Amino acid sequence: MIAPEIRSKATMMPLDRYEFSTGYSWVADRFGVSWQLNLPQ
Repeated sequence: MIAPEIRSKATMMPLDRYEFSTGYSWVADRFGVSWQLNLPQ
């Protein structure tokens, strides 16, 4: 579970399995900083 203070403001790509990663997400926080999270395969 994600703590309320770090929940994303916008989700460009939801956390899911993609052909390049078993777990990937791209979000922007409440300050407009974008984050790309990638789990290794």
